[in-house]
Amino acid sequence: MALSGLFSWMAFANGSVLVGVIFALLALAPLIAIVVAMVRKRTGATGPLFGKSKAVGAIALVTVLCAVGYAVYWTFWTPKEHEGTLADISDMESACHDMGGKFFPTAAEFTGPTPHPVVAFVDEQVGTSKAEIGGFDTPREWGGRDLKPADVQLIACLDEPDDGKFLTDCKFTGSSLPLYQGRYDVTIREAKTGRTVGTAQMSGKSTPDCPFSALTKGDNPKIHTEPDLAEYQRALGEFVSK
Repeated sequence: MALSGLFSWMAFANGSVLVGVIFALLALAPLIAIVVAMVRKRTGATGPLFGKSKAVGAIALVTVLCAVGYAVYWTFWTPKEHEGTLADISDMESACHDMGGKFFPTAAEFTGPTPHPVVAFVDEQVGTSKAEIGGFDTPREWGGRDLKPADVQLIACLDEPDDGKFLTDCKFTGSSLPLYQGRYDVTIREAKTGRTVGTAQMSGKSTPDCPFSALTKGDNPKIHTEPDLAEYQRALGEFVSK
């Protein structure tokens, strides 16, 4: 009941009255069942709730299952509209880590002549973070410093990396962490609508460059290299430059 109530509140907050009502009814279902049972007991009703017609009961069950299935699908896999203003590129990370992802109606549409500007976020062990596609002189369409949120057309969401080849042990104060070349599955989404426009696989840098600091969690902490600009251009060039 509590979980259904929470999902109902989330649905109403994200603008879906239908899903909110479905989850609200699901949360109230035990109480409704108790009330129906009490009424039937007081009135002396016996037999199936829907009478002798199995077809009516089957239709009711299928309808309920379809409604609940749609509500679950909407909650976990359907992009939701971002509310509020976009002050910075980092505000767009919710496209990658929120349930179903967020989309940004004020962003540029993925259409027209190239290039189609892209930004990227990595799903790290400690949370999604903005990926640095290149250095100080990165081209604007590849997340360069002059790119504004309203001009972003594509968002590349990099899943939490798998281990590639071992590169080195990175020494930090009082401890060390193994550094692996990252292997990433990538989902490319249109910023304006949240729809998936493609997928890709990418590799982190193969050079054993240790970061100045690192945040990790879990019983087996490790760190991974991220892709460089050339790897982004190789994997995402068909979406950005063609």
